[in-house]
Amino acid sequence: MPLEPNHSFLTYVSPLPREGFHNVFGQGPVDSVKWDKVEYRSLPADVLGSKASRIRIETMQCLDPQKFVEPASAPAMAAVQ
Repeated sequence: MPLEPNHSFLTYVSPLPREGFHNVFGQGPVDSVKWDKVEYRSLPADVLGSKASRIRIETMQCLDPQKFVEPASAPAMAAVQ
């Protein structure tokens, strides 16, 4: 949610399990499977009951691609939904 209505804001989106998300901000590597798609679905209304009239995603980027390593037993690719 933006600090001011109708203004841009930055947020982090993670395909990692909730319990391991904090590792992204640590010094070591992070176990993660490869993925090549992101699907966005807006909810019909927010907590206050207001539906967004427009959602625009301007950019997406990985924090540090070198930080993420594939676990030995992970599948080659997984889609995030």
